[in-house]
Amino acid sequence: MARRILASVVVLVALVIAFPGVSGAHNVSIGTKVSKSKLPRGALRPGERVIVFGRVGAIDAVCNSLVSVELMRMVPGADRVLESDVTDAEGEYYFLRRPRGDQRVYVRFAGFMDVTAGHIHTCGGSVSRAFLLNVQR
Repeated sequence: MARRILASVVVLVALVIAFPGVSGAHNVSIGTKVSKSKLPRGALRPGERVIVFGRVGAIDAVCNSLVSVELMRMVPGADRVLESDVTDAEGEYYFLRRPRGDQRVYVRFAGFMDVTAGHIHTCGGSVSRAFLLNVQR
């Protein structure tokens, strides 16, 4: 009887090693969906209020709620972080800007790995499309 149990354990361990998906790990691809609001047609006036908002979307709630997203500005060299926000329970984020000059911006979600109750959740990073905040001179 003890040999059967030992043999069963050995087979189970071999299956978990041979087929990592059996271990309960979740690899989740997410998408950052961005909407922009309160952008008048044409150029903005310097200091005019711009609201950038959107949602981190994934089928796994671990990847959506209370995660950090960054509003990035495209500049020569490494892009610059303008602001960071933490998503709400639905994965929504919000940035308020008052640009004084043209800015090409996008939102970045770096992704992360989380271990919950023995399950590994790997949430892949994502970047939104870039858009121009055109400020008149």
